[in-house]
Amino acid sequence: MFDPEIEESIPLTSSVTATEVSEVVRAIRELTGITRVSQSNSNHAITVRGTVQRVHLAEEIVRNLQHGPGEVLLEIDLLEVDRTNATNLGLVPPTSQRLVPVPGNLANSLRSAPDLTSLLTLLAQVFGGPAAGLAAGGISSLASSIPAVAAVGGGKSTFLLVLPTYSAQFSQALSLVHSGRQVLLRAQDGKPATFFVGDRVPITLSLLSGSLGSGGFTPNPGGTGVTIPTQQFTVGKNPVAMVTADFRSAGTQDLAVVNQTDNTLTILLNQGTGAVPQFAQPTSGIGLVSPVALGTSWTSSTPAPALATGSLNAASGVTNNDNFADLLVTDPVGNAVIVLLGDGDGTFKTPTAPIPVGTQPRAIAVGTFNSKNGDSNLGFVVTNFGDNTYSVFNGNGDGTFTEVTGSTLTATAIRTLRSSIRPPTTSLS
Repeated sequence: MFDPEIEESIPLTSSVTATEVSEVVRAIRELTGITRVSQSNSNHAITVRGTVQRVHLAEEIVRNLQHGPGEVLLEIDLLEVDRTNATNLGLVPPTSQRLVPVPGNLANSLRSAPDLTSLLTLLAQVFGGPAAGLAAGGISSLASSIPAVAAVGGGKSTFLLVLPTYSAQFSQALSLVHSGRQVLLRAQDGKPATFFVGDRVPITLSLLSGSLGSGGFTPNPGGTGVTIPTQQFTVGKNPVAMVTADFRSAGTQDLAVVNQTDNTLTILLNQGTGAVPQFAQPTSGIGLVSPVALGTSWTSSTPAPALATGSLNAASGVTNNDNFADLLVTDPVGNAVIVLLGDGDGTFKTPTAPIPVGTQPRAIAVGTFNSKNGDSNLGFVVTNFGDNTYSVFNGNGDGTFTEVTGSTLTATAIRTLRSSIRPPTTSLS
């Protein structure tokens, strides 16, 4: 009777090279007595065939062998230092010492001084100060005239050793380091060590720490101060969309801002180069003056409206042709688009009935969609988040619009249309 045999494929998680796999195979054969062991270098695995007990032993051996090799990672930062400045850093020791002898009678007087003032007065005499004048100035005056000392000796000979003073030179520490280089050294057990050298970059330490200098420290990359002027302008509550346009045909860019919480449109007219403030709301005009009430019912929790601009009544054959910049505002609550035609002075005509589109229009873009038929009037397209559709409208050139046949398009229809369109082919000669 022979013991039943099984065949098992054992993955090698840590053995990568063919040599490492061969070492595992050799260990299995020597320790288990299994002779039928094959290796697959591409799959990083071995296949063993033998009795159940020996195969399980082989699995345990592989599990114990398959530990990641030991690894050491060193990160070294090399700094280039100005050697001349480096010699001036640190503690500078004194060049001489002073030892003052104390006569025996004065030493006895110092030991028997009744109070601190008397002691300091005697010490002032040792260092040549006018005792009477210093004593009149009080303890502070006496103490300031006496250097730090230590008593040395005793008995017949007593000396006062003036304690040496040291100076620290750190004034050039911030400009000492000129450049740095980072080196990463990696070494694994049984493998050659590798290292990586980073790029050499200039370093100015005084520009990297907010704790240096005054409390009002301002980061100053490059060492040259850069001041960026800023201005703030008051608009409505919760502004969510903004476009730029020349609402007065004055050659300057003005701003239009949609405010979600108070359902208004704010117009900020450019006051010209160098003006302070740069923008201001119009105070009068032909039509509706900013802020313009949009008649919507948005709140801070409803989807945000979107805004687009273009000249929507510029057709040559219409009575209200003006080429002024106009506005389109999506109403994600009313599922419509509001048309605001400009009067050319930063004010707008009272809008007509909103144009119905899909559910929750979230984005809008203005463009020419019927140019193939010679129509250059601007229309618009909106994406409707609530029903996953697109609504496309061609402009009539007078501020009104006609929905494109087949709109509203579903997202599935758009994908189908894209897949049926072949990209254009361009040849270069």
